[in-house]
Amino acid sequence: MDWNKVGAIGSVGSFAVALLLFFAQVWPYPQWKAEQSQQDVVATSQTQMQQVAPAPSRTPTSRGFPKSIVFFLIASLLLASLSIWGAWRRPKSKLVIHRAVYAAGLPTEELVTDKLQSIARDGIAITVDSTLGGLLPRDPAFGVCKRLDVTYSYGSDKTFDVSRYEAPPGQISRLLLPEDSEIQRLTNQTNQFRQKLGTANQHLPIEILAPLNYGEVGFRRVVSGSVRPALSRVQLWVFAGDNLWYRQGSVKVDGCAWSVECQFGNTPSMDKPSGDFQIIAIADANIRDERLSILPDVGIKSEIIKVRRTHN
Repeated sequence: MDWNKVGAIGSVGSFAVALLLFFAQVWPYPQWKAEQSQQDVVATSQTQMQQVAPAPSRTPTSRGFPKSIVFFLIASLLLASLSIWGAWRRPKSKLVIHRAVYAAGLPTEELVTDKLQSIARDGIAITVDSTLGGLLPRDPAFGVCKRLDVTYSYGSDKTFDVSRYEAPPGQISRLLLPEDSEIQRLTNQTNQFRQKLGTANQHLPIEILAPLNYGEVGFRRVVSGSVRPALSRVQLWVFAGDNLWYRQGSVKVDGCAWSVECQFGNTPSMDKPSGDFQIIAIADANIRDERLSILPDVGIKSEIIKVRRTHN
């Protein structure tokens, strides 16, 4: 029960009772009743005396009432109005959603800025499913893994960009705003520790076995590796000189082995080709974008392999 609203309603009720008592005991009902009694007395006297000349008319006088009572009633009304306004007004949220897009990068992407801002308080939890937890009337891209991109600020003009992918069937994905910087820092440290531990033990769930780190490649090169458990879904990404990650073609998985033909650069060069590239494999991810500036924190990633293109 919201006791602030109960108190506000009680103050309005008290004002209404005080106003009724004022009308009944002070003004105007007592004055009206007194005037009626005086007129009855004058009419009775005139009938008994049977006066020929009309009696001089007298204007009924009404008793005044203390102005302090009027001031008290006006003050009570103002206080009651303030209490009602304070109990029902919505406090301004520190969390401001500047831009929010669901199914970002797809032809059917939807702008959901107003929908998120309407539920924003000092923090919100968004379920990233097919309809954003019921905020959308329908799935904007049925059967496709969608991404929610949000630009927000919290208590200042500094903005933050955050993305979250829709979870696979049977799993739950949520986006909490604002993000806890300390939790994010600890999460990053934990991921780094796990990656170092896996590298030291040489038992990463997914690995790139060829080409070797700092190896040489041509315009096209088959990249192969291993993945556990067997038949896991694998995606391969190549980082080029324009600072973008490019998703490669369909990866063929045969048991625990996988392979895919990758492209390094745009076209074969007539001159002596050169350029540095990076390769990473991701297991159990369903990233639909063709290129990204930053890879999302989804799936299980291999070590990054650095190569140089030296021939066509």
